[in-house]
Amino acid sequence: SQEISKINFPNRLATKDDVEEVNQLHQFVRGELLEIFVLPESDTGSGNDSPFKTCSIDKAIVSPPVNGYSDGPKTRRHSARRQAFTPPPVSAAPQQRLYPGRVGMRCVYCANCKSRATKAAFYPIRLKNIYRETCAWQRIHFKKCDMVPRHVRQKYEHLKKTDLSRGKVRFWESSARKIGLMNNPERDDGIIYAENA
Repeated sequence: SQEISKINFPNRLATKDDVEEVNQLHQFVRGELLEIFVLPESDTGSGNDSPFKTCSIDKAIVSPPVNGYSDGPKTRRHSARRQAFTPPPVSAAPQQRLYPGRVGMRCVYCANCKSRATKAAFYPIRLKNIYRETCAWQRIHFKKCDMVPRHVRQKYEHLKKTDLSRGKVRFWESSARKIGLMNNPERDDGIIYAENA
């Protein structure tokens, strides 16, 4: 497999088909609120180069969306950011077993903040879990994240009230495959980008 740091990936779940397959609220979540990231080859969180910092809502830095539009993996132009981490015990629950190449998803507004609300980031066990985990992230984290700007929260609430359609749950899995994500074939606890297999 190629070195993770040299591979480019989409950093959003959004695809050009979202408008036809998911409701407006989830189009907003997939395209602007959640960021895809890939765990690095080594633990960089123990040194002085840790990306986490003290944040304030007026100075939040959000990575620009780079999605899997058009033909999927071959159209990637920007690396999904790397999350510094310290591996937990092997006995940890599947959602918490962090290893190089594992894909996670996190709030774009507090991604690099030291202090973050619960479930700022999550690691789907399988592609089929992305939809459910995203919904949990909306309930648990988004509503409590202090870094989300007021206008963003207002748009979220407006879309939630005005578009009550449910969308297609299976599309979340198929669209994830389209941008290059896959279940890790060597483990039962995570998803990776296909080029890392």
